[in-house]
Amino acid sequence: MAPGSRERAKEDALRHGLSRRLKEMKEADHAQYVEMECCRIVESLRAIRDEYRRYLKEKGCEPICDMYWVVFRFGVVQYAVKLLREIAAEYVICSEVPFEEWEILYGNSFLPMVSLSGAPIVPDEAETPSAQSVRGTINELILEQTFLHVMVGGPFGAEGQLHLTRRIPAFSFWGPDLNFPQIVDRRQILWKNCDPWTKGLAQLFDSAQEELNFQYSLLARERNCLESELELSVFETIAYEHLGDMRRNAASSRNFKKEDWSKLFDVLDKSNVAIDEEFRDTPAKVLAAVRRKGHKISDWKGCYQFEGRVQLENGRTYLLRRQATHEVQNAAKRAAYSLGKVRG
Repeated sequence: MAPGSRERAKEDALRHGLSRRLKEMKEADHAQYVEMECCRIVESLRAIRDEYRRYLKEKGCEPICDMYWVVFRFGVVQYAVKLLREIAAEYVICSEVPFEEWEILYGNSFLPMVSLSGAPIVPDEAETPSAQSVRGTINELILEQTFLHVMVGGPFGAEGQLHLTRRIPAFSFWGPDLNFPQIVDRRQILWKNCDPWTKGLAQLFDSAQEELNFQYSLLARERNCLESELELSVFETIAYEHLGDMRRNAASSRNFKKEDWSKLFDVLDKSNVAIDEEFRDTPAKVLAAVRRKGHKISDWKGCYQFEGRVQLENGRTYLLRRQATHEVQNAAKRAAYSLGKVRG
């Protein structure tokens, strides 16, 4: 991504300028700053994905689809947590948000604190929360499982105030005369009044979550693309698919029914898979020997239906039907090996 490069000088200068103006709470400045940070989140997560994949491919990690999932789950997701924490904390610190509003909406000011002697601790009032407390609060709000919740803005959104109120209702803070729904309403009204920084936080979270959802949705599409790129022949494809169906319906490969084999060979013939192109080595020699005896066999079904035996120069006796089934099984194995690199 070339951080600090000349190519990014204009972008970095604009970000620096905007970060110094965030405390003025101008909506246009916040919108532009957040948009730039959202772009950085998306770009960073895609760079992490691509670099991890490139590195692991060079290491020969297979199957590819499993490797892609591991990169997403243990690379991209974990980096998204780290990156969003950093960007959100920096945004709040630069905005110099009011201490009371921050603590009411996202902090832990509702938790009673007592000293070792048992006396209540009254926190010092401050205009803005400390950088350390902001980072600590955001680290608690942004976890891996946080991205699993379908909620606009996540914990930073208006809907998130319902979730945070459930965690810490703080009836003692709001007063005994208010019930749970009333507390939620007050916090959501405060959330709206704190725009633009509350809205900006929500947008940062949405950007990270939407990119994670997008990358996750691509995994299935990429698997299909990888499979379509495999150079499987028509023969290998048919053999793999039909033998798979036959195995699911039989106790073992030795229990394949004759009608199942007949259906498979019929599909091969209808798909114009030529036996003369697929038979090699011993099967080709057996087929040639059968033809020399006057049997005009030109398709797969004919090979399977032929019950005669032939003897080759090595003195061994062969059954053409057996050679045909072996060729199909070998083709299925080749296809399984290629697909295994993708699927696992």
